[in-house]
Amino acid sequence: MNASDARRLEKIDELYRLRLDRQIALPQLIVAGDQSSGKSSVLEALTDGLPFPRDSGLCTRFPTQIVFKRSPSTKVEVSIISAQGEAGTTNFAKKELAALDHDQFLAIISEACACMGVPKPGEQSTGLKSFSMDMLKIELSKPSYEHFSVIDLPGLFRKPTPGQTTAEDIVLVRQMISTYIKNPRSIILAVVPANVDIATQEIIHMAEQADPGRKRTLGVLTKPDLVDSGAEDKVLQLLQHDSSNLGYAIVCNRSQKLLASDTEQRNAHERTFFEIDPWSKIPRDRVGITAVKKLFDNLLRSITRSNFDNVVHDIEVKLQEHLQEIERIGPARNDAASQRMYVLQLVSEYQASINAAIQSSYGYSSCFEDDDLRLSSLIISTSKEFAETMERNGFTRNFRSDHTILLVPDEDDGVESCPDDNCSEEEVDFNPTELNSLELFSHKKPKYLEENILTWIKREYQNYRSFGIGGMSPSLYRTLFKEHTKPWVVLAQQHINKTIVYIHRFLYKLLDCSCRDAAARDRIWERIVPSLLRTYQIAVQQLDFLLEVERDGNLGTLNHYLAENIQKSSEARALHRLRSLGTWKTDGTDGAEAQPLLRLSDVTKVWQSNEDHEIEDIHDTLESYCKVARKRFVDNVYMQVIDCLLITSQKSPLRILSSAWVGTLSDDDLANIAGEKESSRQRRKLLTEEIESLKKGLEILRR
Repeated sequence: MNASDARRLEKIDELYRLRLDRQIALPQLIVAGDQSSGKSSVLEALTDGLPFPRDSGLCTRFPTQIVFKRSPSTKVEVSIISAQGEAGTTNFAKKELAALDHDQFLAIISEACACMGVPKPGEQSTGLKSFSMDMLKIELSKPSYEHFSVIDLPGLFRKPTPGQTTAEDIVLVRQMISTYIKNPRSIILAVVPANVDIATQEIIHMAEQADPGRKRTLGVLTKPDLVDSGAEDKVLQLLQHDSSNLGYAIVCNRSQKLLASDTEQRNAHERTFFEIDPWSKIPRDRVGITAVKKLFDNLLRSITRSNFDNVVHDIEVKLQEHLQEIERIGPARNDAASQRMYVLQLVSEYQASINAAIQSSYGYSSCFEDDDLRLSSLIISTSKEFAETMERNGFTRNFRSDHTILLVPDEDDGVESCPDDNCSEEEVDFNPTELNSLELFSHKKPKYLEENILTWIKREYQNYRSFGIGGMSPSLYRTLFKEHTKPWVVLAQQHINKTIVYIHRFLYKLLDCSCRDAAARDRIWERIVPSLLRTYQIAVQQLDFLLEVERDGNLGTLNHYLAENIQKSSEARALHRLRSLGTWKTDGTDGAEAQPLLRLSDVTKVWQSNEDHEIEDIHDTLESYCKVARKRFVDNVYMQVIDCLLITSQKSPLRILSSAWVGTLSDDDLANIAGEKESSRQRRKLLTEEIESLKKGLEILRR
């Protein structure tokens, strides 16, 4: 093995010490199989005689990592790597030994079992868990060693053993093995006895599910001496290597007679066994523990070399994900001071986002990717729609401003004022229950009449006749105006209701976007809703006041356009009558210089009765005043109700959640709002520990 490969493998081992394998897929060699598959014998041979106890399955209570290192000194280091990484606590002190014999191995296993809370050798599992995800790590250093690392996993079993294992343990071990072999950067050494039907071996099925193409699964057949006579051909067929996958290799286990033999004797016996037919027909690179170890060593170097840069990338990505998540969770909030600071920071960012929304600075935050949070655009758009609706559908009857009717008709001509589907504003798809008290979601529609407006004015004029010169009551205009502007009430209420819903939805969604802690968000929202409702109610009351001023007060304006519009209407009406005369002629000139020529006797024919003249004057005056009042009312609704009370005022709903509001909170209030759930504290703690491990991992890989 060259120096570069060795350094890469050493760095990967350091990542295991940090338990980054719990977060990142790391290159690894894993040994798995049934409890009775001969796995311990294979491990002992792979690890140059490490004395695995093979009679009781003691090393299968937990994962065991064996690491060989080239080092100037000869030593054995034993430690436990908690399943929780460096944050895990065990009472197992790291040990450094000159060598490791059978008795020392048993003692270490017993101590490790006690630290992990699993049964010691020969101990019943009563009251204890049977297996642990903590890892026993054995590092062997020697000048002659090549770097090599392998992980031994607990053996699969199908029936529980009373006092040792349970039915739940069967599932637990299977899940543990599945977790390891699903790692796409792991090489699976699946140990299977040669004297059994391969199709019945669970580890083979699990490996096929995790690695369908068998690109990283090497089957290791054991116990060839137990294969029935005549059944050898089936085993030989398995050993015919197909280059499309890793295939199988075969090794000999120590027989009972050779249990006391050393590694050299064991290997010599194996070589002798495979020199006998039919085993001698097997390709030499597939026979014996030396060949298996070479295969494993090459695979480990290959997978580490090809995935090293990917491991660096994965750690960088995972680190960024964790940093972003811990930023969303925010700092610890264990006391009133930290809780107040948390809420103040949240409110400060919330108000900054509100200001950005008012100023249409939508690039300020990604929150504004949601169109519902583009508040200024929504308010301006809906206010413009309101102005257009008021102009189009603001009155109960159409004015006859085209002057096509010269005299008041005696019967209704059936003019339609407004189609049903255009007389009310579109509803907003947002109906929070807290707004029900404001009764914003009524389905009222303005009432429009098809009656000719001049017919209506004539009837009201006749009903308001009075004594005296002129014979018209001064209250007629107020009665006509109030009746004619009935749609204002519904249209304005719909507009304000819609605006309130827009604002309420904006505030809720912005808080949701600004506050990642759902519990804190809900508690804050619950507390500010009553204040929000009061601001909405004030806006509704101001609208009622404006409607009262316009519709119930005296009619009046200082706007000079009223008189100008009345004059224009009178002139237009007179000109229309004159043009209708049959004797209308020009003086013979063309173009703009042409002048009409009329007989004086014909002009007198267009004169109206006093009543007809009065009715048309009333119509023109009412139309002109309605136009001025409508524009004034629309502007007042926008400026006083929407802009002032709902948007810009310091008492608007947009300013309820403020630093001043935070200042009113007691310590108990803060604890209720910003106090963390235990799950959040635990998550932050875990993220902090994992971030530290990831940073250390990057430092190791970049050395």
